[in-house]
Amino acid sequence: MVQSLLQSVIGVDCRTSAMDPQGLPLTTPGATESVELIHTLYRRAWNGKFDVHDCSSVDCEDLCKFAAAFQQIKCATSQQSRTSELWLRYIEYVDIIKLFLIAERTSDWIMHLNACQAMLNLFAASGHYNYAKACRIYVQQMLDLCDTYPTLHEQFMRGNQGDFG
Repeated sequence: MVQSLLQSVIGVDCRTSAMDPQGLPLTTPGATESVELIHTLYRRAWNGKFDVHDCSSVDCEDLCKFAAAFQQIKCATSQQSRTSELWLRYIEYVDIIKLFLIAERTSDWIMHLNACQAMLNLFAASGHYNYAKACRIYVQQMLDLCDTYPTLHEQFMRGNQGDFG
C-alpha cells in the first residue's frame, strides 16, 4: 500500500527506485525542466555517481519550481482518493514532528518556534485543547522574547538553550 502511494504521489517505484517525471500533471511554468533536473540528480545519487559539484546545477528557482510542482501533485492526488489524502496528511504530520526533533537536537531556535506553530493545528485537531492553548501562549511569549528579555533571546539564538552559566 505504501509502495503504491509513493508511486502515485511522487512517481517513485519502490522496486526499481526509479522516478518518472513524465506524465505528471504539472501546470507551473518551467516545472517540467526543474523536475527533470531533480530527477537526474536523484538517479545519479541512487546509482552512486553523485558528486557534490552536481548540486551546483540546482539553484533556488529550480527547487521552488520543484516544490510547487510537488505540491500540485499532492493536491491532485488527495482530491482523487480519500485514502491518499489521509496518507499525505499523515506524512505531513510526521514531517512536523521530525522538524521539531531536528530543531531540538540542533538547538535551532527559529526552527523550534516554527515547529511549535505547526504543531498547534495538530493539538487542536487531535482534541488536545489544553496543549493547543498552552503552546499558543508559549509561542506568543517566545516571539515577544526579543523585546521582553533580549539577553535570553540572544542566548537562544546562539543555540544555548540548556546552559546559561
